[in-house]
Amino acid sequence: MLNERLIIDIFDSVLYRGSQLSFSEFRADYDFLSVVYLQNDCEPCYENFLEWSVMMKTFSHGDKHTLLFVIQSLDVNSFFHQVKDLPFNEDGFFIAHDSIMSFRNSNNGNIPSWIMDASVLIDSENRIKMVGAPWLNEEMTELFNSIVYEGK
Repeated sequence: MLNERLIIDIFDSVLYRGSQLSFSEFRADYDFLSVVYLQNDCEPCYENFLEWSVMMKTFSHGDKHTLLFVIQSLDVNSFFHQVKDLPFNEDGFFIAHDSIMSFRNSNNGNIPSWIMDASVLIDSENRIKMVGAPWLNEEMTELFNSIVYEGK
């Protein structure tokens, strides 16, 4: 699935620190995105959100990379009610709300669910460059840094 294109430009806007930003403007600002797909009413997803929120702070790459949470939920606020202990509006991560639930199923149905669940790193052309969290082990951290910093 490496270099497979992730269909991510289906969103009109993203949430950022409590405000809305056009998706095209957001996407133009970053060369790389870590895309983390989460579902409401999914207990492991809440923990995954918290883990990514905390761990990605150590992987700051300025304007080269950022984190995008894609949250599948009819009401995004119900998701955040479940993770209410985290002040997500202050973290500076971007959130795309998939209220019609098309991101994973109809638009990216060719990508196996285990890959979507693991998260992906995509480049400026939305091609998958890495699967999984960069902090899992030293090799993943080195791979992440080589892709984002060196463009490998």
